[in-house]
Formats: sequence, structure tokens, C-alpha cells
Amino acid sequence: MTFDEAVDFCKNNPEIAAIIILEIDKLKEIVQEQSLEIKRLNDIISKDSTNSSKPPSTDNKFKEVKKPSTKKLKKEEEHKQDTKARI
Repeated sequence: MTFDEAVDFCKNNPEIAAIIILEIDKLKEIVQEQSLEIKRLNDIISKDSTNSSKPPSTDNKFKEVKKPSTKKLKKEEEHKQDTKARI
């Protein structure tokens, strides 16, 4: 339907156009509520023991775990070797 066809429809059927507008408003409200619920649920599932007070046993075992970078591992290894050399 083109814009002009929509305007003609509204002029010829004002009651139906009003009903459609009211339904659109209801649907907008539902979408807004669902968006807030999705955000709330995403906030819940994104929490684990590293960023909340939850114990580690409640962490999602299937969630991808960040591996330390090789640069960090090399530094840790150098630190261990340096510490051993001092002893």
C-alpha cells in the first residue's frame, strides 16, 4: 500500500483507521515491555562469580571462558623463573 492509498483508506474508513491506530499503540507498549524484560534477563545471565556475589559453583559451565593471553602467560612464567633464580 502506498502512502496515498493509506490516506484514502483513512478518509473512507475513519473508524477502521482509529482501531488500527489503537492496536498499533498497544503493540508498541508490548514491544517496550518485552524489550525491558529481555534486558533484565540478559543482565541476569551475564552475571557470574567474577562480576557478582554469586559463588563459583553457580557459574554456567557452558559459557565460554576467557583464556589468559599468551603475553600474560609469558610474563607469569618469567616471574616464576626469576623467583626460582633468587632462591
